[in-house]
Amino acid sequence: MNINNQIKTIIFDLYGTLAFFDPSREKVQKKAASKFGYSLSFEGINKGYFQAQKFFDYQNSIKLISKLNSEEKYQFFSKYEQLILKGDNIDVNLNESGKIWELVSIQNYEMILYPDVMNTLRSLGNNFNLGLATNIDLTSQEISNKFQLGGLMDFIFTSKDLNLVKPDKKFFRKILVGTKTEKHKILYIGDQIQNDIMPAMSLGFKTILMDRYNQFNGKSICPVVRNMDEIIKLL
Repeated sequence: MNINNQIKTIIFDLYGTLAFFDPSREKVQKKAASKFGYSLSFEGINKGYFQAQKFFDYQNSIKLISKLNSEEKYQFFSKYEQLILKGDNIDVNLNESGKIWELVSIQNYEMILYPDVMNTLRSLGNNFNLGLATNIDLTSQEISNKFQLGGLMDFIFTSKDLNLVKPDKKFFRKILVGTKTEKHKILYIGDQIQNDIMPAMSLGFKTILMDRYNQFNGKSICPVVRNMDEIIKLL
């Protein structure tokens, strides 16, 4: 399938699409759960995160997680961790899941780009304007510096700069205005149906779902890729 029909600008989500945490979320979860006698699997953790992300998006649609007070955040992430553990069919009460999340949250980690990202961005940059859209609480300049994206990204839209959070359609309208690109000439690539794909489609953007962990089994409301190389093939 070739979707390069008048595409002028490509916008990427960051976490899960271009970047991941190191050490990985799987390693962090396995280490924390083991302290409580639980053994987690790679498949179970990803299955759990898939459901936890839906809960995350739902909470943001009601009240931004960043706006929750300390007690509300603790209750939220206790439930969030509980959903992750259920991916391995482990049922714990909120008190215990909260303690496990506390161990997860104090783990030192860094967000880094997937190995297939930089070369693909350089290649795409020869033919398209490129941009980034993220809920990460950093400014566009901080994002550019951290990931060394200077000269690669023409646009960077962040929640911190816009005071908006995906999947709010206002965030995506900012993309439309900021890129000065007609909606049907924008391709948006993200890893979340609710957070990325649906709001982008609602504004008339073309979309691709990045499914690095094969959580959707190739089934989606738009084309699906597993890595950056497959994007090149679609275009």
